[in-house]
Amino acid sequence: MTPMTISNVHERGFAFAVTDEAEQAFIPSHTLSGHELKAGDKISGVLVPNPSDKSTHGTPWLCVKIEGGNVEEKPEVQSIEVRDAEVYDVISEGIYVTTSEIAEFLEIDGKTALNSAMRLFNAGKIAKADVYANVGQARPSFVLFAADAKRFLEDV
Repeated sequence: MTPMTISNVHERGFAFAVTDEAEQAFIPSHTLSGHELKAGDKISGVLVPNPSDKSTHGTPWLCVKIEGGNVEEKPEVQSIEVRDAEVYDVISEGIYVTTSEIAEFLEIDGKTALNSAMRLFNAGKIAKADVYANVGQARPSFVLFAADAKRFLEDV
């Protein structure tokens, strides 16, 4: 591992560093993934000759692994059962909701929200309504979920 100091972090996720021997190193975004670095941070890295550097005064080193700096905390992976229970609570609290509303409320992506809601529907725990905006559509424009089918017809 070569000691380095971060000289610049670009908004696109890559960075540059300077070794103790004053040589430039390029750090691609995939190498920075999981690290919160800023100019002036001291890190150690595995350097290899930079195959993309064609200039005589460019960046001779490519950093392929880093240690040091602030490492981002990875969010705890939530179990499917816990997520489905949270989705069920959101659906039960309202008259009916869309997948987007579930996702926004729980701060999860739409596909995850839809998967949880579909598991609940397939288990017979909630009702589902596919809404089509035009005749002949292959897929619904949006999907509504409710605690029971009566909620689609009247306020409960």
